[in-house]
Amino acid sequence: MKGQIFPDVMLKVVTLTRSGLTSAGISGVTVGTRLPVKGQAAARPYVMVRNDGAGLEAGGVVENSTVRIAIWHTSEAAGLALAQVVRSFLLDARSAGVHSVVPLSGPFTTDDPDTGSPLCYFTLAVRTRPA
Repeated sequence: MKGQIFPDVMLKVVTLTRSGLTSAGISGVTVGTRLPVKGQAAARPYVMVRNDGAGLEAGGVVENSTVRIAIWHTSEAAGLALAQVVRSFLLDARSAGVHSVVPLSGPFTTDDPDTGSPLCYFTLAVRTRPA
C-alpha cells in the first residue's frame, strides 16, 4: 500500500538483542549498528546489527529485511556460543511491528579481515509491518 512507513529494522533488532541478553543474564556485551572505529577491533564482546537489504512482499503489507548479525569476541568458541544464544532468542522474538524472524544462514566463524580478531556472523529474515 502506498505511503506506509515501516519500522527501522536495525533499531528493532538492536532493542530485541539488548533485551534478550538482559533476560538471559548476559552482561558486558556491547550491541550497536557500526564498529566504533573502522579497521580497529571493537571492544569485545561486540554484536553489530546491519540491514543488508529489504523489499516489500506482495500487497506491500510486510517488509522483508535481510539482517546480518556479526559478533566479535575474545575467541572463536566464545563468539560462536554468543551467536547461538543471540540467534535463538531473535528467532523467538516478537515485538510491535515485527511479524516474524526466520533463519537464513550461519552462524559461521572466521577472522576479521582487517584486525584478525575472531568473528562470527549469521543472517536472518526479519519481516515487519508498517507502523
